Amino acid sequence: ESDSVVANNLPLRQAMLYAIDRESCLLAAGFDLNSGWVCYDIGTPLMAGFQEEWKETWFPYDPDKAKSLMKDAGCEKGVKVRFHYTSGMNAGMVAVVTECLAAIGVEVEPLAYDQALYNTYKYDSSIWDIELDNKGGYSLIDDLFNLFWPAGYTNGGCCFCKDQHFYDLIEKAAETGDQADLNALHDYMQEIAIGTGLYSGATIQVVQDGIIKVIWNNYMQPMINAWTFAEDFTSNVITD
Repeated sequence: ESDSVVANNLPLRQAMLYAIDRESCLLAAGFDLNSGWVCYDIGTPLMAGFQEEWKETWFPYDPDKAKSLMKDAGCEKGVKVRFHYTSGMNAGMVAVVTECLAAIGVEVEPLAYDQALYNTYKYDSSIWDIELDNKGGYSLIDDLFNLFWPAGYTNGGCCFCKDQHFYDLIEKAAETGDQADLNALHDYMQEIAIGTGLYSGATIQVVQDGIIKVIWNNYMQPMINAWTFAEDFTSNVITD
């Protein structure tokens, strides 16, 4: 069993998620609402399986509700958590998260490491209570094997989630890609307040004249063989 203050305290986890202003995190990281997206799940609104109604229901920023939940959690006098992240993460974004939590009485002990040490320590969740992680793009909204699957974690899973029902939902959603299975996984993640995405920056691609139609895959990588080129297209690539 984990001895983390968040492991067995659902109202505390909920309070922290309602306390974080994800849009301010996006802006603090140097993006705006045209160059990035707030997350309403772990993933982004661009991913297959995303539902528009999640924007209204996924832990909307509500510090008053967060403070009420802190009372439900037995933490009305405050609580201290160990906050794990890489020293290379955007300082403004980290500051917003820290300030949002402080506003409801959650004091963070920063555990900032270089990328190599972070990658080692993130699999030992006995040394942290909450963490920030950079995740690459996925094609499905809840393709989360790398984030929540239990293999390799000291405590059985990221965020202390020793929850076979959760693992079964992840496996089924990844196997079928069916919307009902994705919704079930999303709903359960919200029910147990396991975590949230904060924001995702846009990938900007620039192409030359003569390329008529550009196709990207769900990872925002160019599918060059699927592009449409003008009949007189000539590459402008500069070579030595």
